[in-house]
Amino acid sequence: VPSLEEFPGVYNFSAHVSESNGGNGYARSSYGYSSLLNQVFINIHKLLMVNFNLNHIEGYEQGLYIRAMPVYSCTDYIRVPVDRCDMHFMDDDRDRKAHQGNVCRCPNFNNAGHVVRAHSSGTMYSFDPQSKRHSVIVPLSKLPAGSRSFTVLYSFSCKTSCPKGMQRRPIKVVFTLETSSGNVMGRCAMSVKICSCPKRDKERMERDIQKDNRSVCMLQQVEEDPLSNKEEIIEKLRQELRELKEKIKSIEQTVDLLETL
Repeated sequence: VPSLEEFPGVYNFSAHVSESNGGNGYARSSYGYSSLLNQVFINIHKLLMVNFNLNHIEGYEQGLYIRAMPVYSCTDYIRVPVDRCDMHFMDDDRDRKAHQGNVCRCPNFNNAGHVVRAHSSGTMYSFDPQSKRHSVIVPLSKLPAGSRSFTVLYSFSCKTSCPKGMQRRPIKVVFTLETSSGNVMGRCAMSVKICSCPKRDKERMERDIQKDNRSVCMLQQVEEDPLSNKEEIIEKLRQELRELKEKIKSIEQTVDLLETL
């Protein structure tokens, strides 16, 4: 089972993404990062700039690598490899020759099995025949004098909503700092949602988490002082309940529509 635990290690390894790649607002086909959720929202095949920070690199200037591997973040599926859906896989390998038996030939078929792609000099694509997991490895090149930041461009070749693929299961990308012999010197993880409308999904999920937090605060206030603003709190909770019922109704209608197709 891959670890999702943060491990800065001796290099104080960490990964950071800017709030968005378009200033105060960003283009529809771009990406956004939510510091509230520690989650990236990005469209398929679009570039994501990730900055990796280290406090020093002495002794390993030419011998450190950053591995990026997608992992399901929910306990029920963490043991399952994150694979591309059939439709996107066949965009690169229509006859599905990249995987036959326990042999991975993805590099010969535009890395057909890899959800995460890196766009950096020296990029290597890896497959573990035991875990069946794909990952991408980037060598840590020599940094400019005085710099402790290393930037890698990534993209994603499948959506988290794809049927027969991720199927809306939440994922994290686990970044590990490794030596040439495979020893892990640091680890960090970032939630990623690959979707058609990054801005919309980011704002909706932030609103939902903020509503949940407000509801918890109101309940705590009622418990601490039952007579304080009682009517106002009850009305707000009823409004939250009405909105939740509307969402459930909308989801049920969507499910009914899909079942008729």
